[in-house]
Amino acid sequence: MGTGRSTNAFVRRDAFTIVELLIVITIVGILLSLLLPAVESSQEAARKTQSKNNLRQLALAATYQLDSAGYFPSGGWGYRWAGDPDRGFGTRQPGGWIYSILPYVEERTLWRAGAGINFTQNPTAKETALAAQVKQPIPILNCPSRRPPDLYPYSPQRAPINLNAADLIPGVVKTDYAISIGDTGEVQYPGPSSFADVDGDNYKWQSGYTGVSFQASQVTVPQITDGLSHTYLIGEKYLDATAYTNGADSSDNDAATQGFDNDMCRIASPDFPPKGDIPGEVNPSIFGSAHVEGFHMAFCDGSVHFIDYSIDPDVHAHLANRADGQSTTSNAIH
Repeated sequence: MGTGRSTNAFVRRDAFTIVELLIVITIVGILLSLLLPAVESSQEAARKTQSKNNLRQLALAATYQLDSAGYFPSGGWGYRWAGDPDRGFGTRQPGGWIYSILPYVEERTLWRAGAGINFTQNPTAKETALAAQVKQPIPILNCPSRRPPDLYPYSPQRAPINLNAADLIPGVVKTDYAISIGDTGEVQYPGPSSFADVDGDNYKWQSGYTGVSFQASQVTVPQITDGLSHTYLIGEKYLDATAYTNGADSSDNDAATQGFDNDMCRIASPDFPPKGDIPGEVNPSIFGSAHVEGFHMAFCDGSVHFIDYSIDPDVHAHLANRADGQSTTSNAIH
């Protein structure tokens, strides 16, 4: 009797069926959908940490200037003015608070651009030299959740009086951090029309600000009666989420080192609560950020905290006022 093979013998297969392949693809897709949010969350956590570190360095630089000059960095004269190394600090300095702290963030060479050149005798040389200070990206001025350190579009019609506008093309350094002017007051002024107005005492400075830095300010520690640990210093600023890199936001169209303006100064009043960046919405006076849950604020003692957008608007305002007798705290502050 024969011993031929059975017709039911096992047949080896070296490939997946279509059904099996589809199942594998589905499983991989599910795993990726679970993994990607975790990766993004981890990356955003790293970006938030970097932004917090940026603010810590800025706050530390402000305290260094406090130790050296006796007062916190001045807000400068107005958006029509750039920093001038020959005019020191405080009321005589046309540049804003960021310009004033450059020596304390390892940017002394940038801060000294144009030093020793007499503006009256050689205006072109002075203007060209001063332009260097707005054309150098400074990493600690930008939140990585929003944009990298780079040069961004500028509004030529807002070129400073003491700076050559032609030298600003194609862009200038911008900031994602603003100093607190308090809980009241306007945040945008062109400033005096000439050096003569200032040196001749013909210009009337804006007054009534309750924060730590504003137009031609020289705020000292004794003036912060609510306490350094209960008073805002510098925080993340709000921006139109569609205008990070195009200069279209009216509160982000000047260079970071220019004088008093809403590009680098913000207010915290009950009427101006903080919020996260919203596409297409310009809000030139408030604090906020590109982070989903809240924003970072550095206080006058150098500490940096993450603050929920849900913070009570009145508490937010009290923390911006250096001397309203309200040394308040909040569960929204972490």
